Amino acid sequence: MEGRFAGVAAADVYLRHFEAAVMPMQRRLPGPAHPVNARGRVTASADPAHLAGSLTKGPDFAAVLQRARPGRFRGLRLVPCRDIPLVLVISPR
Repeated sequence: MEGRFAGVAAADVYLRHFEAAVMPMQRRLPGPAHPVNARGRVTASADPAHLAGSLTKGPDFAAVLQRARPGRFRGLRLVPCRDIPLVLVISPR
């Protein structure tokens, strides 16, 4: 702005690098889970039913992000991630 640095608006990250950073944490969760973006695109997954890059259909993930508090949809827990525009989708055991 007016020649001064105002911040970063976006970052381009290879999915494989993101997945490598997130997978160790995901494996410590008590059940199947995968983070998705506002459109439902899976960004990383240890669950063979939801592969990275695939779409999770059903919930309005953009609305979950906008509300910024956990919700439920057909047995799934939907937990918005703080500070990043992703929703952690947690399946029942």
